[in-house]
Amino acid sequence: MKAGPRLNLAILILFFGLALAACAPADADAAPPGAQSDFQDGFNALRNHDWQAAKSAFSAGLALEPEHSEALTGRGRAELQLAELNAAITDFNAALKLDAEDGSALAGRGKAELELANDAAAIPDLTQSLALSPLQPDVYIDRGLAYYHQAQYDLAIADFTRGIRSDARSVRGYYDRGLAYLKTGQYDLAAADFSSVLAGKADALNALQLRASAYQLAGKYDLASADLKTLIAASPDDASLYLLRGKLLYSQKDYLDAVKEFDRAVALDPNNLDAYYRRGLASYHLASFDKAIDDFTHIIDTNPAWPSVYLRRGLAQYRLNQFDLAKKDFDAAIQADPQNAAAYLYRALTAQKKHANAAALDDFAKAIELRPTDTSVYYARASFYYQIHYYNQAQADYLAILQLDPKYANAYYFLGLVYYKHRKYADAITQFSAAIELQPAQAWAVYYRGLAYRKMGQTASALEDFKHVIELSPGTRVAQLAQSMLNR
Repeated sequence: MKAGPRLNLAILILFFGLALAACAPADADAAPPGAQSDFQDGFNALRNHDWQAAKSAFSAGLALEPEHSEALTGRGRAELQLAELNAAITDFNAALKLDAEDGSALAGRGKAELELANDAAAIPDLTQSLALSPLQPDVYIDRGLAYYHQAQYDLAIADFTRGIRSDARSVRGYYDRGLAYLKTGQYDLAAADFSSVLAGKADALNALQLRASAYQLAGKYDLASADLKTLIAASPDDASLYLLRGKLLYSQKDYLDAVKEFDRAVALDPNNLDAYYRRGLASYHLASFDKAIDDFTHIIDTNPAWPSVYLRRGLAQYRLNQFDLAKKDFDAAIQADPQNAAAYLYRALTAQKKHANAAALDDFAKAIELRPTDTSVYYARASFYYQIHYYNQAQADYLAILQLDPKYANAYYFLGLVYYKHRKYADAITQFSAAIELQPAQAWAVYYRGLAYRKMGQTASALEDFKHVIELSPGTRVAQLAQSMLNR
């Protein structure tokens, strides 16, 4: 089974009940003798899963008796299994014209529409079929798939569950519901469903791979690793498995071992750009910026239409102080995706490094426009304002941060510094105290609160803070400054 889009018809054999095939049609006596025999042969072939023979037999009978609804439905079934979807729909339409309440034809037409990616047309047919005959587990699952394709995951899960309740051995139901659980972030439930697929001994490797992904997303790294180990033992030359294990290690911040797995993936599949990308990310976290740049450059040379790669290469160049190159990549990222707030932010930081203050402020403003609730963007601009002594503007940004996140300790600290610069010592003490409450080991906040107390003539409180700084951070620069204040 394939995850997500359209399941292979060959894997979906006989999802509909063939009660129709188990007996002769109700009006068989009305058909000419030759047609009756052909129809019976067609139903027998359906029962034996001989789709081509069924189609041929029904066609022969329909040549003699063209308005035989059960035979039209039967031929539609055979055509459905032969992936002759448009022909199947034509036959189901003809059958429904003769009998509008033919639930089997409705289910068949709905399934054909589903396979043609026409989910909006499939759902009403499947729903009407279920209204006529509720005990059709595979029809529930088909409708669930249609809902899944429309990203209506709760409705999909409900239908998959109904299908499973009607047929507890429905491997397909567990598999598809597992996919829907993955989409809705219910990773433990997804893993449980993929385990049910494995218990049914169907599509084991695919289910095992999906279960590994579910375990990883659920934070159950040991279980995910065990599944991947089994998969790799079964398929040691499958590059995608090493890529998955690399992603697992990356999510655990084991970047060194992740690089080794991505190396294996690249060696087995040199065209796997995702492996290069992931290796570049891991190398970046290992501060191997040159290696990261090499991988990102390879991707850009192969597929220039990948905005995030320009951003990532720009970041690596930024870390190497290659600001001109970094700016070019941030420009390219923005050109490819004008809504890329991160690219504006880092281009602003690059402009800041190059003392291009006006350009930096323009890009900070654009990043905030795109991410108006992102405290990190406000903090970056506030830090820039503070650095160039625009204290009023810095104050406004720190206040905006605290409105968005009242527990942002560094915003309280720097807001305290702004008030200290403005000689608003009581306000500074309030902000430093808030920072210290959130981060009791913040020695610099304690030191500056001591200075503010001293400015206000509260000597005892000042001395207490200076002593506390030395206890918190002995031997450091801030401790030396505190000791010098105590020595006065």
